[in-house]
Amino acid sequence: MAGAGTVGFFVTMVADASQVTDGALTDVVTLGYAQPEYKSYTVEYVLSGAVIAGGVYLLFKGAKNKHKAKAANVFIDMEKAHVLQGSAFKNQSFPVVGLRVRL
Repeated sequence: MAGAGTVGFFVTMVADASQVTDGALTDVVTLGYAQPEYKSYTVEYVLSGAVIAGGVYLLFKGAKNKHKAKAANVFIDMEKAHVLQGSAFKNQSFPVVGLRVRL
């Protein structure tokens, strides 16, 4: 996302800088000369900046989650549970497979 936002930002800068000042004159005449018409790229700049900020945020969060994932461990254990068989409770063992992730 950070790369896409950066490309969008530079494309917007090029489009903004390449506006022709001599062409696309409006019909409005002020003090005897025509005013050139410029397109505003404010929305594109804001969107590109938001995408860059979101990409940088996700980049740092991904690095933090990578360290958490490396610290995770898998375990196999035997657990005991009370099971009702007939009219009596018995302790029955069963295998457990788990994943422990420290938050």
